[in-house]
Amino acid sequence: MLWQRLAVHQAAHAVGWLCLGLGTIEKITIEPPKAGLAVGDREFGDLTEELLATMLVWILSGRAAEQEILPACDAAETHDEIELANEFAFALEATPDFARKWPLLYRPKADRPVLLALEPGLRSLVNARLDTAYEAARQEVVRQQAAIVFLAKKLLVRKTLEGPELERLFEEVKRHMAP
Repeated sequence: MLWQRLAVHQAAHAVGWLCLGLGTIEKITIEPPKAGLAVGDREFGDLTEELLATMLVWILSGRAAEQEILPACDAAETHDEIELANEFAFALEATPDFARKWPLLYRPKADRPVLLALEPGLRSLVNARLDTAYEAARQEVVRQQAAIVFLAKKLLVRKTLEGPELERLFEEVKRHMAP
């Protein structure tokens, strides 16, 4: 079951990366402890609210895929991804110009736990960002389920995909992707 969870999780990340057009994926592996994607260099330019919100959805897509495609099991322990998602959501609410509450107030990232503990309103806004992003990730997983399942099956067989083999496989994956 662990292999299946890893395969679905990483397949969702890869399909999401392809859907978002975020750049080249050079390698996908479900081999612990380095399960994940290796992507080529990508310049994102300005960190806009839209880009950060998009990345937040992408970060949560693996967990959403586990829960949608493998509903009989709980999502795997993805504490690193949840922590990263929390950092993105906090950055969106604590960064001047992105924040919905007090958009001109600077809130240092290093003080995140203290600020969240002292400011329940901020905590609610960060949680709302996370809930919204997770729902978007879940909807995209449902929309792209055929491509995710197709890629997950290939990952279960090969464990690691890279190079020309991965490029060929992505052409097949794209045929399974919803528009």
